[in-house]
Amino acid sequence: MKGGPANEFISPEGLRVDGRRAGEVRRIRCRMGALRADGSAYLEQGSTKVLVRVSGPREVARRAKASHDAALLTCEFTALPFAGGQHRPQGRGDRNAAEIALCVRQ
Repeated sequence: MKGGPANEFISPEGLRVDGRRAGEVRRIRCRMGALRADGSAYLEQGSTKVLVRVSGPREVARRAKASHDAALLTCEFTALPFAGGQHRPQGRGDRNAAEIALCVRQ
């Protein structure tokens, strides 16, 4: 292996651990309409897989939140238990999921 942090995973032949050259990007796969919903998409790059679903519009559940000149956007984030190396089930009160959903909403 070549020295230095930037080249730590490059072999003497110039290949990464997964067999790609240093300047080669991972294959990207995209598909729209992946789920039965108003809108959905699937994106895959390397071992990262993302599935997105959009539903709506819907009637407001609580009339107090209703507004004739604005929309309410609700974001939910769910990660599979094995995602991110933390092998634990994600509950409804998961703080990390709530934080990511807030970032998506902003």
